[in-house]
Amino acid sequence: MPATQTRAARLAIAGISDFQKDIKDDSFSTDQVEMKWMKRKNRIKYRRRGTAYEWKVMTDRGSVDEMEAEALANFTPVNPGLNMSLTNDGYKTADLIHEIDLEEAADDQAIFDITDQRTQAMPEATGFAFCTDFYLDGTSTTYGTNPITGCAGAIITTGSYGGQNVATHTALAGQVLSGAPYNAYSTDPIPALTAAVLNTMRGNDLGMGTSRPDTIFMDFTNFLYLLNAANDLRTAIKHETSTDLGVEMVKFMGCEIIPSRFAVASRLFVLTSKHIEFHTPYSSLFQFRTQDELAPVSKPMLGFIYGKLVFRLLRPHARVTTA
Repeated sequence: MPATQTRAARLAIAGISDFQKDIKDDSFSTDQVEMKWMKRKNRIKYRRRGTAYEWKVMTDRGSVDEMEAEALANFTPVNPGLNMSLTNDGYKTADLIHEIDLEEAADDQAIFDITDQRTQAMPEATGFAFCTDFYLDGTSTTYGTNPITGCAGAIITTGSYGGQNVATHTALAGQVLSGAPYNAYSTDPIPALTAAVLNTMRGNDLGMGTSRPDTIFMDFTNFLYLLNAANDLRTAIKHETSTDLGVEMVKFMGCEIIPSRFAVASRLFVLTSKHIEFHTPYSSLFQFRTQDELAPVSKPMLGFIYGKLVFRLLRPHARVTTA
């Protein structure tokens, strides 16, 4: 059957007379872990109006020196808040259902509800794009030219994020880690994980030190290395099946370690969830629209995700290269 929604494709659907009941498509039940994780952590902020979002990050503090009985104040002004800003990005998918298709697909053929099938697939398609770009730097055009800026674009030591250069304001920089002990992850992952968590807790300029990572995303290969090493070393890590995320995960040093099909290979993403948000102007993450037209009736359908992924604070996160 042609992949495009041509008349030939629609006729092929309408011509089927023997349908199997309860047809299942794995795309309907694919676990998009990253989106479920953000919902569970209450990191999706709805009804956030405006085309851009601004926030302040403290990067400079006043100097501290000795206190004596007779003291004069040598005041050096500092900028306590650095302005940062991001604009909306998003993904869309569209389809067209024709009146004739719906009328011809009658009786037994109605089991294959064309409209229902399309509306179920649309959230999966846009969610796939969102979760893929969640780990990337915002320059990929695989899903159009308006992608979100994910971990690789926010957890940086060079370049800019939110309109500010992290090389100029070094306190903004995240943890970009490689070399020893991370390059021995495949044979001995425990030291690499320990160092990654501790470096993320310390940060570059963590202020009051109240931030600590709570989640580590990785691909299934790295997850397998970890499970094998834990079994071999009898390392005390807590196995746990997350019913809301739909995956097997483990806990280590207070962090949930979550495997994902979307995570970049040979990378660890050590995240502090309270500093990550997705802002959308709508009341739900995925939006669906239809519009009817005359002569003859057709139903264009549009599904989309629109908003901005915001790393409000960059330094308590790490992006780790493993080997």
